[in-house]
Amino acid sequence: MIAVDARYLRRANVGISVYLRDLIAELLAGYRLVLLTSSDAHARRLRIEYPACDTVVLPERRELVWEQRLLPRFLARARPDAYIAGANRGLPARSPRGTRLILVVHDLIPLRWPVRHLLRDPFRGARYVHGTALSLARADLVIANSRSTATDVATLRRRRTVTVRYPTIPSLRAAGTLPAGWPEGFLLHCGGADPRKNVERLLAAHAGYLADGGTLPLVVLGTGFDALRAKLRGGPALAGAVFAGQVSEELKWRALAHATAVLYPSSWEGFGLPILEAFSAGTAVMAGLGGAQREVGGDAALYVDGRDRDAIGDGIWRVLDPGWQAAAPARGYAQLELLRHARRDALEIVGGLL
Repeated sequence: MIAVDARYLRRANVGISVYLRDLIAELLAGYRLVLLTSSDAHARRLRIEYPACDTVVLPERRELVWEQRLLPRFLARARPDAYIAGANRGLPARSPRGTRLILVVHDLIPLRWPVRHLLRDPFRGARYVHGTALSLARADLVIANSRSTATDVATLRRRRTVTVRYPTIPSLRAAGTLPAGWPEGFLLHCGGADPRKNVERLLAAHAGYLADGGTLPLVVLGTGFDALRAKLRGGPALAGAVFAGQVSEELKWRALAHATAVLYPSSWEGFGLPILEAFSAGTAVMAGLGGAQREVGGDAALYVDGRDRDAIGDGIWRVLDPGWQAAAPARGYAQLELLRHARRDALEIVGGLL
């Protein structure tokens, strides 16, 4: 029996959640799973979505108390063969003998940009550093979502072995129609509002593209952009930009398929799932340089320095070049196949530990 921290499944379209759902689906083929969460409301949703799993509520909203008090008590009672923390940290300081601890690491970005992610809220930052260090020290097995993340983990903890498991490689997706009101042609950003995604520079570069004669609007998916929009209000950077908000998974895939190009000029990614999703939709991709983006995009994406507005602007014109556009679907599909062949199944990885 394997117990899984399922709290992060509450956010359906976030990369951590997508990865964890993949992991659960593969492990169900060989193990009995117990999903652990912190609220009755979430437990009800989990029981509907995962009827083959047992679901247990450990009722505590405070993360540290949940992970270091309630969780060890549950593990001592249930004695699972393994426990999986699926979101970079969250392993308990104590666990029963015989229960192997598995940690899934998606990135160590806060440690790369401590001023931005840790020092703005020192108390929260200290919790992150302590929780990450504790979890890496306690883990019997560390699973990284990319070779880039595995290198970061190995460097930080001097671990000799970090197992790489790519997320499930999406299949080719047919395009449905978009709702009324969507433009017929557009550029798409669906990478989130974190400053490392360089959305402000992307908006400025897109405004320059329009000023130079470009015609395609930029559609931005997701939430968290209110402060940025307020900062840019009245300026040229919001011209031609459409903030569509949080959309359903189905509408996201339709947008990916109908977009002329996906613009993802991130400074650093532990993986970069939107790159794969764009390939699966047959859409051209402009990506950034840092982290796993070249590992994921291979020769199929066009890369720019996301910290340079002019480089992003030049990249927009290059990714829209007719020759690049014509070759993009085949390149993307070929890269999906390369990653699919390199991917290891969770059953193989966890089975090797147990």
